[in-house]
Amino acid sequence: MTARKMKDSGIEWIGEIPEEWKLSKINNLYEIRNTKVSDKNYDPLSVTMKGIVPQIESAAKNKLPR
Repeated sequence: MTARKMKDSGIEWIGEIPEEWKLSKINNLYEIRNTKVSDKNYDPLSVTMKGIVPQIESAAKNKLPR
């Protein structure tokens, strides 16, 4: 196995990165969505230590009739 060529990332806390990697600001990778989806179309989810799971009924802040 050959050693990968590295380059300085230009970001102190990251240090060196593989030479073929490119740096980009996160806002160049994603776009902001201002469209709210209806709870009628999608079940609400919760982010937990075990991952993303269906939200339990008692946790819903705004309960909408389905």
